[in-house]
Amino acid sequence: LLSSVEEELSVATSSSLSLLAALYSPPAQFTADAALSSQLPVLWPFLLHNMSSVRMAAATSIERLATAGSDPAYAAALGPEAPGPGAWLQPVAGLCLRLMLQCVMTERDARVQQGLLRAWSSLLQQVEAADLAARLTVHDLRAMLNLLATPCGHALDTSQLVIPYQGKLVLWGSDVAEEAGFSAR
Repeated sequence: LLSSVEEELSVATSSSLSLLAALYSPPAQFTADAALSSQLPVLWPFLLHNMSSVRMAAATSIERLATAGSDPAYAAALGPEAPGPGAWLQPVAGLCLRLMLQCVMTERDARVQQGLLRAWSSLLQQVEAADLAARLTVHDLRAMLNLLATPCGHALDTSQLVIPYQGKLVLWGSDVAEEAGFSAR
């Protein structure tokens, strides 16, 4: 549903994302696996939506998805052979954290910024440090650190920014980004 949302339905997008967050909140009964991690990037474009309610709902959905697998009832239902709670996040955790940090730094609405920080923190808590280190490239870490080191009041280096496009993150100024209509924010 979310991958086919048109711009004219953007008012309903916030409600759809809120419903998703509620469905995956404990005591949710679902299998957090590779199939779910491949769907998480569907939420990424909504983190850059022009409506703050949609950005907030996307952040809440990501936060709930990140923590859903850590519910003790969920772990008990899967049994002793179950992977760790954040194992399903491994393939997308690094990219998701990079995009969310960027969104935190560029968000103007304090309420949305707090929601993004909660989601970012939830992702960090759920993913093992070794798994995260294996998923973040040197380029990702360098970009994140450069953004964090930008003095307050100075413009961010746009060459460090990424946008979600077709389930991947592409550099802001790239040809792909411009073809997708992302030339200025």
